[in-house]
This record gives sequence, structure tokens and C-alpha cells, in this order.
Amino acid sequence: MGENQNTGITRRGLITGGLGAAAAAAVVGAGGVLSGCTTGSADGSTVDLTSSIPFYDQKHPAGIHTPHHQRHVTFLTFDMAEGTTKDDLKQLLATWSAAAATMMQGKTLGKIEGNHGHGMTKENGEALDLGPSSLSITFGFGPSLFDERFGLEEFKPKQLEPLPRIVSDPVDIKNVDADFSIQICADDKQVIFHALRHLARLARPTANIRFSQSGFMPTTATTEKNPPAPRNLFGFKDGTRNVSSDEDFEEFVWLNNADQAWMEGGTYQVFRRMYMDIETWDADDIADQQTIFGRFKESGAPLTGTHEYDDPDYDAVDENGEKVIAWNSHGALLSYENNGFRILRRPFNYADGFTETGKHDAGFAFFFSMNDMEHWIELRQKMGKHDLMNEYVRDTHSGIWAIPKAPAKGHFIGEEFFA
Repeated sequence: MGENQNTGITRRGLITGGLGAAAAAAVVGAGGVLSGCTTGSADGSTVDLTSSIPFYDQKHPAGIHTPHHQRHVTFLTFDMAEGTTKDDLKQLLATWSAAAATMMQGKTLGKIEGNHGHGMTKENGEALDLGPSSLSITFGFGPSLFDERFGLEEFKPKQLEPLPRIVSDPVDIKNVDADFSIQICADDKQVIFHALRHLARLARPTANIRFSQSGFMPTTATTEKNPPAPRNLFGFKDGTRNVSSDEDFEEFVWLNNADQAWMEGGTYQVFRRMYMDIETWDADDIADQQTIFGRFKESGAPLTGTHEYDDPDYDAVDENGEKVIAWNSHGALLSYENNGFRILRRPFNYADGFTETGKHDAGFAFFFSMNDMEHWIELRQKMGKHDLMNEYVRDTHSGIWAIPKAPAKGHFIGEEFFA
């Protein structure tokens, strides 16, 4: 694939001819920072579209622990094309890294116009004036990348194995494991489209898209200690007791003393797409819905409290001696008090129209991050057996990836594979 003289980036031209990743990043970043960014949103909450997230020189990978939960996500998975080589893989990872770092700063990938306003370019300009919008691009490596094709067997992390079957999994659940995953989050949906458009373009013909899923979550960018959690499509707040402190991230999310150096400071990530039976849920009584979650619907408070961030009392009983919060409620089964560990849950809603029977095709698009896969397996098996919510949800897609550490400037993700 040749380089158009008006573009400033090609997939293959970044590494060949002695051009290292540092020079590649400089070439990709030839476009200027986008201007004219605005703030605000239709629902009256404030989102700073000028805010940017760094890709290089971070202790941990971008997009896992962000200053706030971005409003939109698109998740993509890729497989390397048949017949590709280890050098093709190296070029792809370097190209993707340079492009991600540039776009996360709100910059263009090359010129918008050709010579004298004529000619074809690779940068379409659909994200002009939209700002960085807190864009984060998170790359993951799947179990299949470490087979015999590229000689990477020695780099495979011990816990990067296809997920076991969960008790509640339907027989037709789709395994979306692939060589790579890319999670793209931002506060502007068009900024996400710009990123996925270029990452997919730069992959051709080296890698092919296997799966994609988009989602949304109305959130407010805030630095307050306990911001109101967003609501899922069942109408309940989602993420009130999520991992939030740096101490909990260090203990339960980030890998320390990883068995693979390229994962030090990274994490494991599981994607699960869960279909919601919206129509059946809408016919259920509010009191039963609150029993299922263990929380009040409007305030988000636990059934033993009055405010969203009140600690639940899982031992409290009512006048009949029954537990106020059912032991098999969604909240109780997820709780740190009843498990002894935490898992980072990054929730998004999805709504993909209607099914053939006229029901909503909607639900959760979940990203789980943890440093011990046994925690996730133990929790999901328990929830699969007992969660009261199982009557209304069904997992449809599932996959696992290892999220590498953030590269230093002038380097790229997975560079250790090619030393």
C-alpha cells in the first residue's frame, strides 16, 4: 500500500526504512490541535470537550481509570489476516500506537486538504472543531495472538485463557475472543467515529474486524468525591460502589510483579454483552425491582439507607426477621463485604433497535478489569447461580484480553515482542 503525498501517514511506511516509533509519532501528529472546542450537553450537565487523556509515559494504560466515565464507547476486535508475518504485526502495533496518541490529543492524522485544495487525503476531517473530548483508546491482546503464527508463545500471560462457561450462559453465547481488542471512549460520538474509522483503515489489509459494539452512558464530568452514578436501562444507578480509590486500583486492578514484563501496570479485561428483557422488566412491580437490586430506584440508596453512598447493611432484618437486602440481590452478590475483593466494572448501555419479534434489542455492554482472573470467574459463577437479575438478562457475547502497559514516547504497545 503506497503513501499518498498529501497524507502524512501510511500503515507500512512508519517502521520501514529505519523510521522508528518516535519519528512515526511525529509524522502522524503533523496535523494541528483541533480548535473551537465547546463545553456543555443537551441535558444541562457539563462536559469539557477540551480535556485530553495522555497515551504515552503513563504508569498505567489509558482508558481504564479515567478522570470521569466518558459518555460513549465503541468496542472493536480484530484478527490478523491469513498469511501475515511478525513484521506485519510489528508495523501494525507501531502504527496504531502513534495514531492513537495523536488522536487522543485532538490532532488530525495528516492534512485535511491536498495541494491547493485539490487531491485525495486520508484525513476526512469529521472531528474538526470537536476537541479531544476525553478520547481514550485502549488496546488489548487476546489469547489467540500468542499461538505459533508469530512465535509469541513465550510472551503469553499465565491467566490469559479463554473464559470458562458460566452457569447462566446460554448455549448460543458468542465467544468474541480475537487477536486484538480496541476500546474507544469519548464524550463525543463523532470523535469516536473518527478514531475507529482511522484505526480500522490503518489495519487494512493486515487485520480484519471480527466484532464491534457501541454503547452510551449519560454521565457528568466532575471531580467531586462521590458523583451521582449514571443509570442503566432498567432505570437503576450503576456503579455507585465501583472501584474508585487509588489504593483499590493497586490492590485489585493493576498488575504488580506481572509474570510478563509487558503487562506490568496493565490489567486483564473481560467484555460481556448482556441482553435486557426490557418488556418483561417494565411489567414488573417497582418493589420487586428494588429487591432485585437491593437499592431504591429513585435515590439509588441501599434498602437499609437513605443516600446513594450510604454503606449497605447486609445483616439488617425487618420485623419479620427477613433480611432487608436479599442475600441473592444483585448488589449483595457483587459486594466487597460478601466477596473480599473488588472488580472494576465499566458499564455502558447499548440500544441496537428491535429484534425480529418487535422487542427492544438493548442491554449492558460491560468492561470488567482486574489483576486476578480467578476473582472474575468466582464472582460470575456465583452470580450465574443465584442473581435475582438473571430472570431479566442474558449474556450474549463474551471475550478476554490482556491490556498492556502504556508505552513510553517513541515506543509502541507490544514492542517487547520484537526485541
